[in-house]
Amino acid sequence: MTAQRAAARPGSLARAMVVAFAGTSLAIAVAAIAFVLIPPRPGAPGPDVTGLQIVADLFFLTVSSLIGGFLAYRRPDNIIGWLQINVPFWLAMGFAIDGFARHAGPDMLTGWIVTVVSALGNVGFLSLLLMVQRFPSGHVPGPRWHVLTAITLVGWLLLTVSGLLDSEPVRPVIADLPLPLTHVVDAAVVDGLSIAGSAGLLLALIGSLVLVTIRFRAARGVERQQFKWFGWAAIVVVALLLASIATAPLGAISDTLWNLLFPALVLLPLSAAVAVLRYRLWDIDRIMSRTIAYAIVTALLAGAFLAVVLAIQTLLASLTQAGTVAVAASTLVVFLLFQPLRRRIQGLVDRRFDRARVDADLIARHVADRLRNQVDLATIAATTSDAVDRAMHPQFTRIWLRGEAIDGALRNESRTQEA
Repeated sequence: MTAQRAAARPGSLARAMVVAFAGTSLAIAVAAIAFVLIPPRPGAPGPDVTGLQIVADLFFLTVSSLIGGFLAYRRPDNIIGWLQINVPFWLAMGFAIDGFARHAGPDMLTGWIVTVVSALGNVGFLSLLLMVQRFPSGHVPGPRWHVLTAITLVGWLLLTVSGLLDSEPVRPVIADLPLPLTHVVDAAVVDGLSIAGSAGLLLALIGSLVLVTIRFRAARGVERQQFKWFGWAAIVVVALLLASIATAPLGAISDTLWNLLFPALVLLPLSAAVAVLRYRLWDIDRIMSRTIAYAIVTALLAGAFLAVVLAIQTLLASLTQAGTVAVAASTLVVFLLFQPLRRRIQGLVDRRFDRARVDADLIARHVADRLRNQVDLATIAATTSDAVDRAMHPQFTRIWLRGEAIDGALRNESRTQEA
């Protein structure tokens, strides 16, 4: 019993640290939002954020802290959970220190606190890079990849040093805030450190993407599904970012997509938690096919809507109600196109990204046709068992007929779904 307790202590201590770390992250996030809502002291500029941005930031900080804390609590031996908590923690610290600088007195102690915490804010990005490099096991795949980790740490260290010497650690600049390390070295040296650090982190980012690509191509079975989960979340986030940039001329649409981007970042820690905990890994194929299909349908319908609006407004330019007619007609066109377009695109996408389900559906239809007029129980049992084996790849099959069980052959498939 004593040995068991001794063995359990590190896990218990780690879980207690997780709770404290995640709780601190949530508290800092709430404090950061409070700083935004409270008017700044005289002489300090106010924050340039909207109410929607505040809600989006608080949502991301809260949910990502909870997800990272849950993963680290369940798997304290895996560094992925700890790195996940780091991201919202230091992001919240950055928001909080900006608010602190606008509310605290402009003395040297405040300057030191603001300078040090702002310089350490890059820990969040460092944690994200390390998480990508070590996903999903928590370790790099081999000793040669430790060089990539070293490049990441050196780039972060250079940026941290340049941040300590930066003359403008917070934005917008607070003119009366004294900064202790502003004039220690020449500005050109600070700029050089910043450029070198940024280049190092950019190189580390490219190397991390290359590493993930190599590992995904070599992965099989469960590990491949884990990478699919994280890749799906990354694709959604990148797609929102690119869509926001591409729709910049449209104004409101671009702003809406940009506001959706921050809450969508929650998908990264969520997908990582699902992958590490191996929960419903095989559902990712269906999720990916649905995501891609609805994204394509949405883009096509949005294009059709805008095209019809512009066409009708051009044809009816002399009418005062041309805009209303155009919107009504476009809405009707989109409504009529939605279901046929969705079914067509969903079928095409499923054949590429959810082939297993498509094959299973085809097998089920074929078996239904074969057994439609079949009355022999032995033939029904054999045909059904064979269809289930080919479609679902179970470890074994058992069919009950008239109170008797007919066992199928045991099948040890490498692609066994884990509960």
